[in-house]
Amino acid sequence: ADAVTYTSLIDACGKAQQLERAFQLLGQMFIAGVRPDAFTYWALIAACAEGCDADRAFAMLRQMEAEGVKLSLQPETPYLVVITAFIDNKQLDGALKVLQMMRDSRLQPPSLIYMELIDACLQTPSGGLERAFRLLQQMREEGLEVDLETYHLLILACGEARETGKAFEVLRMMKDASVVANSDTYDALINACAEGSEADRAFDVLRQMEAEGVKPSTTTYALLISARGRAQQLERAFS
Repeated sequence: ADAVTYTSLIDACGKAQQLERAFQLLGQMFIAGVRPDAFTYWALIAACAEGCDADRAFAMLRQMEAEGVKLSLQPETPYLVVITAFIDNKQLDGALKVLQMMRDSRLQPPSLIYMELIDACLQTPSGGLERAFRLLQQMREEGLEVDLETYHLLILACGEARETGKAFEVLRMMKDASVVANSDTYDALINACAEGSEADRAFDVLRQMEAEGVKPSTTTYALLISARGRAQQLERAFS
């Protein structure tokens, strides 16, 4: 049997979620003196991802790199699949490591994978916000587009972390990128002010909304009331 035959069998095993059998076939290839090619490793990576085994998918990706083989078309695909597998397994460190491998290999990660990583960072209890900001900065440096939902997630995360200043920094980044803020953007910012007990800044946001022609909603006013209430509670606590 040649590499094409073994690869087809490995691919079939992956689709049938018979991961151990796929690796047995890889072992048989080596015993038979048949060298795996890029498509073989890709089939194994896909099989590992299908079987939720991100660590073995990563090992196959490293083996691909060590042997200097890559897919002739869309060489970034194995990297993206391994990143997604790590994200699905909540293994953020692994996902970020593969992202760096891509960049080291001069492969451009797409906006979507960056945004998935940012979302994953924001779900990490320790150090996630700082990592998310670093990824956002990388996107900006690489000229990649960030969608409005990602900016909103960052502002909300800043609020939860009581990092009101960073929430306003996200708004500034949006404006620098010519992304138009809407009522959801400003509601998220007002919520960040409320979380930080900064009622005056929350009302500044309201005035900014009105100046830009963005109509406040009932949610906006509810958040402003919450911001004022939290600020008053804080004042009473220190009086």
